[in-house]
Amino acid sequence: MHQYSRNQIRYTRTMVIQLAEISPEFLEKCEVEQLIETSTVGDDEPSYSAQDIRHLALIRRLHEVLGIDMQDLEVVIHLRSQLMDLQDRMQEMERQWIAREEQLLNEMIDLRKKLAEDAHWK
Repeated sequence: MHQYSRNQIRYTRTMVIQLAEISPEFLEKCEVEQLIETSTVGDDEPSYSAQDIRHLALIRRLHEVLGIDMQDLEVVIHLRSQLMDLQDRMQEMERQWIAREEQLLNEMIDLRKKLAEDAHWK
């Protein structure tokens, strides 16, 4: 269990079960398999964040729709996370390449102008 940030909205088990459209047993299995970590509020009552709810909904879809076993979900979720990180890094690299390309094109334009000006004076 981890402590929550004071400015983060937290949800009770009942709310999470409804919002993620899962059963209490499914939530318990996810906790047992350590697919999700609970946080504590006040009297050590478990609480969950909006991110936890999205994560539980993803786990439910992977389990129900794709038929992935609870034990295998950790691996699938980890690989999915790595893939998403790689996609983010690729997008950042693409943004950097585009910015560099624009910079080089501007430098070429400036050089052409300078060459044209130098040729005009001779």
